[in-house]
Amino acid sequence: QAEIKHSTPEEFFEQVEKSGEELPEFADELNPWAVGCYTSQIRLKQKYRAVENQLYMAERMCSAAQLAGRMKVPKEALGEVQRDMLMCQFHDILAGTSIQPGEQGAIRTLDHGLEILSKLRARAFFALAAGERKAQADEIPILIYNPHPYKIEGDFECEMMLWGANFDQVFSMPQVYKEGVILPTQFEKEHSNLSLDWRKKVVFHAVLEPMSMNRFDCKYNKLERKPVIVPQEDSSHIYLEGGNVQLSIDKNTGYIDSWMQNGRQYLEQPISLNVIADSADPWEMTVNYINTVIGNFALLSPAECAEASGVKKPLCAVRVIEDGSVRTVVEAALGYNRSRAFIHYIMSKDTGEVKIKVRLYWEELQKMVKLHIPAAFKDARCLGQVAYGVQELPVDGRENVSQKYIMLKGADGALAVINDGIYGSCVNNGALELSLLRSAAYCAHPIFDRPLVPQDRYMPHMDLGETVFEFAVKFGEPEEVEKAVPRMADVFFHRFKQRQAFLESRAVAADHNRQRARLRAGVAAGDGRVQRGQPPRLRRLRDLPRERRRCGRHIRQNRVRRGGLQNAAGAEIHLPHVVREADDGDDRVAACGAFADAAADGRAVRPQPLGLFARAVVHKHLMSGLEQIARHRRAHDAGADESDFHIFKPLPSMREFSPF
Repeated sequence: QAEIKHSTPEEFFEQVEKSGEELPEFADELNPWAVGCYTSQIRLKQKYRAVENQLYMAERMCSAAQLAGRMKVPKEALGEVQRDMLMCQFHDILAGTSIQPGEQGAIRTLDHGLEILSKLRARAFFALAAGERKAQADEIPILIYNPHPYKIEGDFECEMMLWGANFDQVFSMPQVYKEGVILPTQFEKEHSNLSLDWRKKVVFHAVLEPMSMNRFDCKYNKLERKPVIVPQEDSSHIYLEGGNVQLSIDKNTGYIDSWMQNGRQYLEQPISLNVIADSADPWEMTVNYINTVIGNFALLSPAECAEASGVKKPLCAVRVIEDGSVRTVVEAALGYNRSRAFIHYIMSKDTGEVKIKVRLYWEELQKMVKLHIPAAFKDARCLGQVAYGVQELPVDGRENVSQKYIMLKGADGALAVINDGIYGSCVNNGALELSLLRSAAYCAHPIFDRPLVPQDRYMPHMDLGETVFEFAVKFGEPEEVEKAVPRMADVFFHRFKQRQAFLESRAVAADHNRQRARLRAGVAAGDGRVQRGQPPRLRRLRDLPRERRRCGRHIRQNRVRRGGLQNAAGAEIHLPHVVREADDGDDRVAACGAFADAAADGRAVRPQPLGLFARAVVHKHLMSGLEQIARHRRAHDAGADESDFHIFKPLPSMREFSPF
C-alpha cells in the first residue's frame, strides 16, 4: 500500500538524498517527439522569433538610452510584449498544431507585440541620436545604432527619397561617406516600382563602432544614364567572388555547384531545394524521420520565368540582378508542379559572406520543402543552438530541432547555417537539410486507423502561398566556424529582420523666421505659418497657425493625404514634431515620441531601415511635400535655423485638424 502526498520538489529530493538510493541518470535531450511540430505553421514560428529578438533589441536600446539620461526604460510596455510571447508559447500555438483561427489569433497577438516594440525602438533610437550635427545642403545622413559590445563589419542597406522627383533621363548615383572618407557604395532596386529616379536603395560596406550611434552621410552625383551590370559568366555558369570565397552557379539548374574557399572545395554536390513526402498530421507523431525525397525544384524556362515574374518578354531564369563595389546578387527562378521559388544568392565582395534568400510560393498539399546542402567533409558531428547552449544532435536522418543556427563539424571542415525563424532540420547521408515548411492540414490528429481529414470535401492546409526565408551560410575550418557562429547569429537577426516595411512621407518646416515667406504650394512660410495650395480636403489647415499658438505652439499632423506621386505608396503614419529650441544651440535629434523612424533638420522620411536599427536622416533644404510642419519662432536672435525632435502628445482638440 502506497501513500500519496502533495509535496514540493525540494521535499522530494530531500527524501531521496536521505534514502541513499542510487537513481538512474539521463543526460541528453528528451527529443524526438512530434517532429512535425518543429516546422508546422512556419509563419507563426518566424513571427515569434521576430518578437523574441526585437524584445531583446528594444531592452538593450532602452537601457542604453536610460543610462545616457535620455529616457526611462518602459517596463510596463516591455512586460506587455512578454505576456504576448507567453500566450503564444502555449503548446498547441507555437507548436503549429491549432486550428486555422487559432493560428490567425496567435499571429494577431504577436503583431501586437511587434507594434509595441517598433514604437519603443523608435523612441530609444531618437533618444540615442541626440546631438547629431546638422546635415549639409547636399547630403542625407544615415544613422545606425549598434547595440553590441563589439565592432561589426558588414554590408548595410537602407532606402530614402531624394529631395525631388527627377523626370529627366539622368541617374542619381549615391556615394556614402564616413567622416569624409569614401566607403564602398552601390545602388540597388528599391521597393517602389515607380519608373522614376526618386526613391533610392543604397548599400554600403562599413564598420560599426560598439554600443553607439554610427553616422554616415550619403551624397548623390548625376550620371547621364544608369550603369549597366556586366556579370562574370560564361555559357554555363555565373561566377561570384568575395574575400577568400569563390562560388559558381550552374545556369542549367539555378543552384550553387561549387564553393571554393582558400583553395578547397566545400561542396560534395550542388545545393538544391528538395520536395519531401509528408502527411496531413501537423504533429507527425507517428514517425521521427521526414526525409524521403520525391522531387526538387527545377529551373523554369524563359517563358515560365516571365509568367512567374509578371514580365512581358521571355526572361532567363538565372541572371545577375545586382552588382557593384559592395556585393553581387544572383536570382534563380525555379518550379515544382504549381509551386514557384525565387532564390537570391548574395555575395559580399569584401568579406565573402554568403546569404541565401528563398521566396517560396507553395501550392502543394501534405509535402515538405527542405534546403539541401551537401558538405564535402564526412563523419561530421551536428551541433545545434538550444536553450542555454549547444546540443549535439543525431546525424542518422532523424528530424532535429534547434534555434538560430545549426552546424556540421568535421575533422577538417565545418558548415554553419544561421536562419531567420526555422527550427527543424536533419543530417541525411552527410548533407545538412533545413526544413522550410510543410503543408499539413490544420489540427489533423491521428485517431486509431481513421482518416486524418474528411474525404468528402476540401479542408484548409497550412503554409500555402508566399513565405520568405533568409540564411547566412559559412564554411571554413572547424574551430574558426564554431567560434564565429554564435556572434554571427546574434548580429544576423538585427541586420536582416528588423527591416519593417516602413513607407515614406515628407515633412517640411519653415525657414528662419526673418526670411521672406515662400508662398508656393507645399512649402512652409518663413514666419512660421504653413502656406500651401488649398485642395478641398485640406482647407482646414489654414487654421493651423492659430491652433499652433493656442496649443503651446506645437503642430502634429496625424495622417498623410493619400494619392499622387509624392506619396505613391499611400502611407498612413504619424510624423515627428519639428520644433525650435529657445536658444541658439546646435541642431540635435532627440526622442520623437514613438512613431518616426527617420528624421532630420525639418524633414521626416520613413525609409526601409537597416538592421542594427538604422534610419536615413534627411536635411531641411527641401522640395515641396505633402504635409508641412510649422516651427516655433525664435525667442531671440536670428542665428542658424535650429531643429529639435522631442516627445509631444497633442491635445485632443488637435484631432479635428486631421485632413481625414
